[in-house]
This record gives sequence, structure tokens and C-alpha cells, in this order.
Amino acid sequence: MINCIDQTTDYSNQELYRFLGGVNIPDFVKTASIEEVKEPQKVKTAYADPLFRLFPINSKARVYVSNAFFQHKKAELKDMYGCSHVAKVETNLKTAAETWGISKELEEFNKVAESQLTEEYQEQGVTIKVGSEDEIELFTIKTASDLAREANHFVANLNNYPFEWRRNISEQFVKVAESLNVDELPELVLKYAGQYYPDAVHVKAELARRMTKLSADNQKRYQDLIGDVENISSKEEFFKLAECLHYTEKNAGLYDKSYYRRILGDPVDQLFTLSFEKVAQLCDVVEMGGEKFASSDLEAVPADIYHQSFGFELDPKSAEAKDILPTMPKADVSLFKVLSGVKPI
Repeated sequence: MINCIDQTTDYSNQELYRFLGGVNIPDFVKTASIEEVKEPQKVKTAYADPLFRLFPINSKARVYVSNAFFQHKKAELKDMYGCSHVAKVETNLKTAAETWGISKELEEFNKVAESQLTEEYQEQGVTIKVGSEDEIELFTIKTASDLAREANHFVANLNNYPFEWRRNISEQFVKVAESLNVDELPELVLKYAGQYYPDAVHVKAELARRMTKLSADNQKRYQDLIGDVENISSKEEFFKLAECLHYTEKNAGLYDKSYYRRILGDPVDQLFTLSFEKVAQLCDVVEMGGEKFASSDLEAVPADIYHQSFGFELDPKSAEAKDILPTMPKADVSLFKVLSGVKPI
């Protein structure tokens, strides 16, 4: 699945800036705000892809930006929806450009985009070693589009790859993405590549959830694993735990049944739930009334709530706030939680 198809789902605007970089952008696009090139909420808008409501075309700027996204996503869209559907969208974009009188501008952009997309990168293959010398080449990647397609194919067909291969494949996908300056990969690839972290509390709950699908002997084994979670001190050990779950459940025949395979989910996907950003957020905490709160949550609370709770003005973003808040009485902290809606982590 494509993480971001058109500008309406490019929430960070990262793709927008990447696609328009290095292009002589027309004035009618330069003068349009970010909001103006995206579909306004609750406003009837024409789309080049009316079936999926993608690629808005109700202004010059939107046609230009929709075309930019379409050109860079065309290969993935063909895989998802087929050539005939993509051809219709392309025709609608051309018609919209003619209607708005910007056909020349789109043609100029498409020449640059085609050059960027067809430029041959040094050929890179994601490979898996199956012995001391022999290698099996699973994926050949030359362009960013190749990378997106192959990474999504890998995730969609994960069960076809031995568990012990998956980290190797994912780590190589990440390396190729870095060399091609690609910022987006499927979340599961990033998890297998070690870019997500486990939450010990969640891991215990997940083990208890999976345990109910197993025989009595294996349930006892999972109970022992739950008791050992607190002793796990490294990411590598959590990967070994995920491997243990995989083979226990596979040998129990659960993965042979689509129903159980679906409700259990992949062990790595289920255990490694914290992104780098989330970990950083959880590390930045303030303790009040014997409980820990994320600093980002506290900073989002209006100043008047602090005044109502603690009886004095306080800027939650100030350096002194982290020194003052830990000294607040439990009763005041309880009132603060009620008024602010903020919950401890």
C-alpha cells in the first residue's frame, strides 16, 4: 500500500516539497498557499480520479500539484488499480490542464519528472545469503519507485519468507532507501529493521493474548515468558522472544489457519510498537503526585487550567515548570487531571 497517494494525504507536505524540488515552478503555484493546493474540507471538488476522490483539479495550482503526485505515483497506482484506471486519471489530468490553460506547464514538469524517475541508479539488489558463498537475489531495485513496489510486495507476502530472513531483508531495504533518499517505507519493514522498540507492559499483555490460542503445555511456556519480560534488557532479546513466538505458534499449526494467523498478527509487528518519536516523547516526562506525564501532553494544556488546579500562573513550556510541577500536592494533581484530561503514561 502506498503511504501517501496525493496531496490530500501528504500531511507533512514532505512529498510535496520533494516532487516540486528542482523544478521551475509556475507563478500560479508559487503564490498558492499549502492549503490552496490541497482539497478544502467539506467543499465539493472535482477530481482526476473521481472513483477514489484523488488528485483534485478545481484550480490551476491543484491541477499542477495533482499531476506532480500522479507522475511520481503512477507505477504504484498501476499495481494497485490497473493500467486502464491509471490511463483514465491521466486523461482527466490532461483535460483539466487544457481547461485551465496550463498544458504547457504540465508538459514541462513531466519532462523533468520523467528524467528523474527514469534516471538509472547504480543497480542494487536486496539479497539473502543461504550458505557461505551462494546468494539468492530476491529483489532488484534501480529507482525509488522500484523500492516502494518491492517493499510493499515483501510486506504483502511476508509469510512466504522464512522468519530468519526477514530482518536481513528489511535492513537492506532501509539501506537502499537511504541511498535513494527515500524517507518512507512500510512500517513493518522498519520494525524488522530494528527502528521500533518494545513496550514491556504491552509485551506482557500481548503474550497473554496469544497464549489463549495455545495448548496447555504452551500456555505454561508463555506464562514463564511473561514472567521473564522484566529481565529482558536489549532489543536483540526481544527479537529472540518474537522468534520464539513465531516458531511456537507455527509448530502448533496456528499459522496454517487464516483466521488464527490474522487475529494473532506477526510477532514482530505486535511486540515492537514504539517508534523513535514515541520513545523520545516517553523519555521526556515530568513526575507529579507519584505519576509520570509526557511533557508534550503537559505543554498542550492551557495556562488557565494550571491556575485553576494549582492556584498560580504557570507556563508549562518554561524551564521552571519541570522543577515546580513535581512539588505539587497529590490532591491538586488529581484536580489537574480532571480539568485537563491529561492521563499519566
